[in-house]
Amino acid sequence: MNLELTGKTALVTGGSQGIGRAIAFGLGAEGVRVAICARDKARLEQTAGEIKARTNAEVFVVPGDLSRLDEVNRVATTVRERFGRLDILVNNAGAIRGGDFMKIPDEQWAGDWSLKILGYVRMARAVFPIM
Repeated sequence: MNLELTGKTALVTGGSQGIGRAIAFGLGAEGVRVAICARDKARLEQTAGEIKARTNAEVFVVPGDLSRLDEVNRVATTVRERFGRLDILVNNAGAIRGGDFMKIPDEQWAGDWSLKILGYVRMARAVFPIM
């Protein structure tokens, strides 16, 4: 498939596994320079190596905890310093933690909110100036 994305730059949060990993692979196959972000640096580096080997794409690893504003800003700054611009943002960070709805503690809801909702808003605000 040719989506005419060659030469574009992308940041995929939650890019070390699951859907984010698949998106990063797909973007790499389209000729996109991809920054992948997640908390686990070792898993990020493994994923980056696999993407590079299979797609020959430029892949940049940026570890970070997107539930923290300082980390969001650091990730955005690091991507800007590496690529100079950003064309595509894929907000995908956040694991699903299940449980009995009535027994999930407020702390878990707050943590999920901080990462998934607030983290997405913060990342969008942090990268919009370079898009």
